[in-house]
Amino acid sequence: MKIQVHGILILISLLLSAYCSAEELTGFASVHFSGTSTLHDFEGQVSAEPFTIHWKEDGETSIVSATATVQVAEMDTDNKKRDRKMLRMFDQENFPLVRVILPPTPILKEAETETTLLVTIRSVEEPVYATISEWRQNSEEISCTLQFNISLETFGLEAPSVMGLINVADTVHVECNINSKLLKSEFPKNL
Repeated sequence: MKIQVHGILILISLLLSAYCSAEELTGFASVHFSGTSTLHDFEGQVSAEPFTIHWKEDGETSIVSATATVQVAEMDTDNKKRDRKMLRMFDQENFPLVRVILPPTPILKEAETETTLLVTIRSVEEPVYATISEWRQNSEEISCTLQFNISLETFGLEAPSVMGLINVADTVHVECNINSKLLKSEFPKNL
């Protein structure tokens, strides 16, 4: 019985130790997307809905995870006709959100971090290679840049065209500038 109680106390201590070093931050992301077409390049922007970033210090490494969403209707290329075609392509009325999941990822603080996101567009979820760079952190906030490419075809999206002559390329580059602030800390770091 003593061994069981002792084992349970050790397990609780380890769990509390792991929990104490974890933080939740409110994340904000401004998203810039760009692509090419046979006539000219295009770009646009949208802000992600505020989201929670789970941040844990593990020695010299930060481990982060998050799930963010973007309202398709808020995507803006500064061209109303192009925006209407984009909303139709996304089937915005039936699928109003794009979701991006960053699974728990160890961050290389002084270098670019490679990771795989899970991106959902319409009802299609696909892994997408991404990089995290320009990592900055202090005790209450983090910021970084997340970049990845989306293949429209991979997500079952048909790129808009004009009279079959002007076609949008399959790949759209996405760059997210992420900033955050401390949401809560349940326990002091030094228990």
